[in-house]
Amino acid sequence: MSKYSEIKFLVVFSLLLALFLQADAQDTTASPSRISIQLASPADSIIAGRPFKIVVEMWNVDGLVPGVSCSTSVTVTDALDYGAKSAIPTTVLSGNPTPIPLGTPAGECFKNGLDTISITLYNAPMSLDSTHQISVALTNQSGALLTISTDPFHLFPGPTISFKLEYSNGKPIQGPDTLYYPNGAVNIYTRGYDQYGNFIGNIRSTWTKTGTLPSFTPPTTNQVNVYIDASNAIIDEAGWVKASAPSGISGATVSDSVQIIIIARKANLIRSVHKNIMEKFSIKVYKNQITFMIRPDLVNNSKIKIQNLSGKLIADFQGSQNTIWNCKGFSAGLYIARIYLNNDFAASIPVVLNP
Repeated sequence: MSKYSEIKFLVVFSLLLALFLQADAQDTTASPSRISIQLASPADSIIAGRPFKIVVEMWNVDGLVPGVSCSTSVTVTDALDYGAKSAIPTTVLSGNPTPIPLGTPAGECFKNGLDTISITLYNAPMSLDSTHQISVALTNQSGALLTISTDPFHLFPGPTISFKLEYSNGKPIQGPDTLYYPNGAVNIYTRGYDQYGNFIGNIRSTWTKTGTLPSFTPPTTNQVNVYIDASNAIIDEAGWVKASAPSGISGATVSDSVQIIIIARKANLIRSVHKNIMEKFSIKVYKNQITFMIRPDLVNNSKIKIQNLSGKLIADFQGSQNTIWNCKGFSAGLYIARIYLNNDFAASIPVVLNP
C-alpha cells in the first residue's frame, strides 16, 4: 500500500469511528429517571386570577437531560379543589400554548432538562389549613411515570371588587335590622371580596346614615365597623346605613347599605320627639288611624307632611287640633310625620304601620 493510500485510509477510518462514537453516545443517553419542581414566582405574588410560573427539571442518572426531551402525557394537578368558584383553574404547557383545565393530560417538551409551566388559580381560602400544592406527573420515553409536587403554598385574593355589610360573626346583614329598646344593638362590619368571591377581610370605610338614626360609634371615617344601639331611643327611629370605600379598580368605589329600624318604648308613641316640644305635639295610634294632636294655640300655623323613608310625600295636611291620617291601604313599615310651624320645621315623629 502506498503512503498516500495509507493516509487516505486513516482519514476515512477516523471519520467513521467518530460517527460511530457519536451515534453510540446518543443511543446510550439515559432515560429520565426523576423530575424536580419549584415555584418560579415569589410566594407573595401568587394571586387569584393571575398566572404564576413553576419550573420543572428533568433528570437522568448523569444530571439534567441534555437536548430536547418530550413527553406525550404531562398532567398538572392541584391538591385543593376550586370550591364554589365558577372560574376553573388552568395551566399553559409549552407543547400547547392554549390554557387547558388542570388535570388535563397534554404533551410537553423540555430543553436541556428545563421547562416552565404557567398556572392560574382562583380559589383563595382564608384558612391557614387550606393550601394549594401543584403536582406534575409525566411519562418518560421508557413508559415510566414520574411525579413531583411543590411545597404547599397560599393563594392570595385579588383586589377588592365588592363588599358586604356583615355581623361580627361573618353573617351578612340582609336588612331591615330592627333594634328594640333598651338592649337592641348591632355592630356592622364591612367585609371585602375579590371578583372571584374570595374573602379579603375587613375593609376600612366611610360611613353615612339617613333618616333619624343616632350618631355612630366609633367615628365615621377609615373604620371597619360602626355600632348602633337602642338604649337611648325616645321615639321610633329609622334610616339607612351605608359604607363606601375605594375598590381595587382605579377610580372606582364599592359600597353597601342596610336599613336599620329602632323601636322605642311603646309609651313614647304618644310623645313628641324632643322634651322642649312635648307639650306641643303628640300622636295617638288606633287601628287604621293616626291622630296628630296639636296644642290649640298652634293649630292655625301648623302643617303636617307624611313621608316614607325615601322622602316621598305620602300625605299633606293643614294642621288641626286633632288631625287624622286614615292610613288604611298603606304598606306596613315606618313613616315620618314632619310637623311645621310658620313654614319652619319643628318636629319629626316616626310612625310605624303594622301589617
